[in-house]
Amino acid sequence: MATALDLLMSAKEDVNLLSEQSDICTIDAKTRIIFVPSTIVVGGVQSDKNAERIKFSCPKIVGDNLDLSKFSVRINFENVSSVDFNVSIKDQYICDDVAVDGENVTFSWLIGRNAARNMGTVRFIVCAVKTDSDSNISVEWNTAIAEVPVLEGIEIDQPQIGQEEKDVINQLLELTKNTSAEAVQNVNSAKEQAIKDIQSVSQPDTTLTIEGGLAEAKATGEAIGSLKEDIEYFKDDVTKAFNVTENLYNPHSFTNTKGIALTIADGTEYADSTTVNAITTGYFDTNEGDVWRFYRWNTAKDNIYELEVRVHWFDENGKYINGAIITGDVTAPKNARRLRFTEKFTSLYPTLDVMVTKNYSFGLNDYVPYGIKQLKESFLPKKTYELAQRSGTLHRNESWVLENNNIMARKVFVLSGIVSSFLTLEMGHGTKTNSPSSWVVVDNENITVYSTPTNKVTLAHGLSIKNTIQLIIEVGANYKAKITLLSNGEKYNTEQDWDGNIGNIFVNSVNTELVNCAVSWTCKNYSSKIWAYGDSYFGMTNKARWIAQLLSNGYGTDMLIDGYPGRGSDDAYNSLQTTLKHGKPKYILWAMGMNNPDNESSVNKNWNNRFNDVKKLCEENDITLIGCTIPNTPTQFNSYKNNVVRNAGIKYIDFAKSVGAEHKGDSWYDGMLSSDNVHPTEKGAMTLYLQALADFPELASV
Repeated sequence: MATALDLLMSAKEDVNLLSEQSDICTIDAKTRIIFVPSTIVVGGVQSDKNAERIKFSCPKIVGDNLDLSKFSVRINFENVSSVDFNVSIKDQYICDDVAVDGENVTFSWLIGRNAARNMGTVRFIVCAVKTDSDSNISVEWNTAIAEVPVLEGIEIDQPQIGQEEKDVINQLLELTKNTSAEAVQNVNSAKEQAIKDIQSVSQPDTTLTIEGGLAEAKATGEAIGSLKEDIEYFKDDVTKAFNVTENLYNPHSFTNTKGIALTIADGTEYADSTTVNAITTGYFDTNEGDVWRFYRWNTAKDNIYELEVRVHWFDENGKYINGAIITGDVTAPKNARRLRFTEKFTSLYPTLDVMVTKNYSFGLNDYVPYGIKQLKESFLPKKTYELAQRSGTLHRNESWVLENNNIMARKVFVLSGIVSSFLTLEMGHGTKTNSPSSWVVVDNENITVYSTPTNKVTLAHGLSIKNTIQLIIEVGANYKAKITLLSNGEKYNTEQDWDGNIGNIFVNSVNTELVNCAVSWTCKNYSSKIWAYGDSYFGMTNKARWIAQLLSNGYGTDMLIDGYPGRGSDDAYNSLQTTLKHGKPKYILWAMGMNNPDNESSVNKNWNNRFNDVKKLCEENDITLIGCTIPNTPTQFNSYKNNVVRNAGIKYIDFAKSVGAEHKGDSWYDGMLSSDNVHPTEKGAMTLYLQALADFPELASV
């Protein structure tokens, strides 16, 4: 009879044979060994980048009946120099091509720069993780270590590993590369149309003849009216954000003399008669025949006045065509591609707001403000912020990516368009393979909500998807999303779990085409005075997280919260840079570091670089940085970074001291550290929360 050892060796030989025959690394589910075929002679040559791909095959069911097709699969690797064994680089690759092949799962690893950074060896394991509803890792399965050589190459100089060279960050950014480039280009050219389309959800075109307008008014009828109350705050947010998007210049002062030469920002002079003060705007996109309307509206909404302005028309090359003083309406002349206008202020109407529209008529009580609102001396100057938006035709099997951030709550997705053909539409936030990712799938019969890549709810919406479609997703601070779907005068509402905040904000068309489509994304907390950046300690409902304690006690409800479990400083800094396009806080709370532990002799260089980047960014933008000490644990060493924080000359929250975790290997005060030796218990989270309030009392004001 064969012994257990015989069977094990036989299985090993079978797996090894498969590996040798197919140039695929195979994994033995029992021994966890990765068999690297002899045909894979090298992992790369020193300084290779995305030049080699290693393929893997593993049994679909492993361990305690774990189905790897429902896990997120990563390659954790370490490049070790053969010249100096003390030199090594650890990084991670996220496998984005996991597929089921019979009883196996297959995936691959594209060898990035860090894996081949130094001549020597790249050691690696396969790591599969599954997260729970709080986005904490609930199950993790790892293989044993395998390795392949990295051969010597010639590098002209010795590059430093910067933020952009982190393989896993590079990989996440690469996922958005093809679509985001187009999105960025369209944001600038389609700014006006995108805002008008989004606002048309609540006040659409009633004539169905306006080029670029939405044709939902007659089709949706009362349904749009009922939706207006639900998304009124979103329209306000868009309006407020757009107030400063046309590069408004400081007021110019003039005498009350006719024929004076008026010089605006580009140096062009115009003969003009003025009152006392004037403001000249930046450029608006326009076309020949566009009808522009300029009015004042008083805050009581009972009077609209025609506004006298000086218009300045330019061609596509920015060359001045002509200009004139007009009152009320004006039509763009031949070859006009850009418009600027000069608005004159008097002290007679201090409560009046400026209303500017293009190709949109309005009456006394049914107008939609568009363009510049509240154009006053007290409003200027102010920094220009971008909106995450895109408009145009969403073609069949096309993907739109608005941006990439990690904001957790109080965010709103809006899509509106005219249906040319329809099969399936997807909209969400994430990678669809890694947690936390969430998205909505709409087809002709159902709406399916993926709260995570492995958890979904499918519901029959009962709508006939034709003529028009609108989809609104509002995500709160409770991991819940209020979802509204409208089509052809009918509406469907649901509220479902929503964890997604890692990676892209996206829309995908599957055999669907929407014309005059506008998509927008915003966060209600862009205007908050506190933006907070963290990791798994930032759970919003789990009482064993200090942010949850803060929120449950009525504080931080207006704070921008940005983070996800396992996040390092690089990704947090990327998200911060993206969010600064939309606003500027008074404080940035930087609670990063648990996932960038220090080594035995010095501070974690990656964490230190990003901390200095954030510190410099705050200094340059007049933002107050609030640092945090990071508690030591039996598995994570953070003392060096805590010394950096304490000596940085900034205000900080002393989390490490509050739980008795200032020294290497500390286990915290009794009952405060959970059994995973990384996260707090509810008792520990409450202690961290109270320390945060004590050291940073401004948290109580948001």
